[in-house]
Amino acid sequence: MAQEIMELEQEVQKIDVQAQNFIIKTQDSYDKANDFLKAIKGLQQQVKDTFGPIIKKAYEAHKEAKAQETIHLDPLLKAESLVKGKMLTFWQEQEHLRREAEAKLQAEAEKKRQEALAKAEAARAEGKEAKADKYEEKASQIIAPTLAPSFDKGSVAVKKIWHAEVIDLMALVKAVAAAQAPISLVEANMVVLNTQARALKETMNYPGVKSVCEDSLSTRR
Repeated sequence: MAQEIMELEQEVQKIDVQAQNFIIKTQDSYDKANDFLKAIKGLQQQVKDTFGPIIKKAYEAHKEAKAQETIHLDPLLKAESLVKGKMLTFWQEQEHLRREAEAKLQAEAEKKRQEALAKAEAARAEGKEAKADKYEEKASQIIAPTLAPSFDKGSVAVKKIWHAEVIDLMALVKAVAAAQAPISLVEANMVVLNTQARALKETMNYPGVKSVCEDSLSTRR
C-alpha cells in the first residue's frame, strides 16, 4: 500500500505540473486538453479507490469511539444538568426570600424616614429650627440595609446569560429596512435563493437579487 501511494503521489505531482503548463490556443491543443481531463478523472478515481477504504475504516473507528464516548458521557452530562437545575431552583428560591426581606426592611426604613421628615416639618412650623434640623439629620441617616445571600453557593457561580428571541420577524425586517436596526441582523437564505435561481433561471425577479448564470465544463472518464 505504501508503494502504491508513493507512485500515486508522483502521478499527481506530474498532473499538477502539466496542468500549469497547459496552453490552449488551437483545436488540436483543445482536443489534447480534453484527453488530459479524462486522464485527470481517471486518476481522481484511482485516488478515491486507494484512500476510500482507509477513510472508511478510520471513519468507522471514529464513529465507534464517538458512540462509546456518548454512552459513557451522556449520563454524566444529564446528571450534571439535573443537579445544576435543582441547585439553581434552590438559589432562586433563597434569592426570592432575600429580596422579599430586603424590600420589607426598605419599606420600614422609608416609613421611619418619612415620619422623621414629618416631625421635622411640624417642628419647623412651630419655629423649632434646632429640633427640625435634628429630625432631618435623623431622616438622612435612616438607610435600609442590603441583605447578603443567606447561603454559601460553594464552588459554583450563578451568572446571568442573555439571549435574543425573534418574536416578530417582519417587524425586524421592517426595522432593518428603515435603518432602525443594523443590516447585519438579517442574512439572505442562499440555499433557498440558489434553489429558486435554478428553478426560475432568468425569470427570477426578487428585489435586491439577480439570477446569475455561469458556464461550467463537465467531463467524463
